[in-house]
Amino acid sequence: EGETPTTVGYGITSDPIRDCSFDSLFAAVGISIKEPWRAIEVDQAGCSIEDCDGYILRKMKLKATGETVLERITLNEELGTVSYNKCNENGVPGDVERVLAVHKPLRLEFYERSVQSGSRVDWKAPFNMARDTFSKLVQLAKTIETSSSDVVGYGLASKPLAGLSEDAPSTGM
Repeated sequence: EGETPTTVGYGITSDPIRDCSFDSLFAAVGISIKEPWRAIEVDQAGCSIEDCDGYILRKMKLKATGETVLERITLNEELGTVSYNKCNENGVPGDVERVLAVHKPLRLEFYERSVQSGSRVDWKAPFNMARDTFSKLVQLAKTIETSSSDVVGYGLASKPLAGLSEDAPSTGM
């Protein structure tokens, strides 16, 4: 077992996650991007989101320090990763980014890496803050898992259709 770390360091991984799916967990992460107060301690009134070409620009005020953070958030659902790159006051992305990864079998991982090399760096964020974020994301995912919705989310696809061409007339479903 050993002693609980005080910082995230080179990464933190959650315990195995049960009672929800990858899709629900990734949807919970998506909600936490647009509504960060659901996962981290921020001033809800001080949050703004802007959808840009290939990323989301999020501005928020951290409760712990009062710091206003501007960051570019990039989602890659195929890899199960979300990258958070803190920008300067002019909106220029920094040299490091935080990564939240959703792995199969279902686990969450948080780490910080160099944008240039992709190598992990020593992240000084509090360990307990990362664990708390994991817990809130899993609770949100379980809520999503147990509720039914007509929301498509990040997309919807049918099973492959056989015996039809693109030019075939519609049947009007």
